[in-house]
Amino acid sequence: MEFPESEIAEIKKFVNLLNSQKNSAVVVEGKRDSAALVKLG
Repeated sequence: MEFPESEIAEIKKFVNLLNSQKNSAVVVEGKRDSAALVKLG
């Protein structure tokens, strides 16, 4: 499955926003979700 570069950029931007938050946590459903978020940043 391929995704447009613009969609990937938006997801990376969102992950960066999450990473910049203080005193917060991100909860994911499974190991693959966790691995995907780690890979994105």
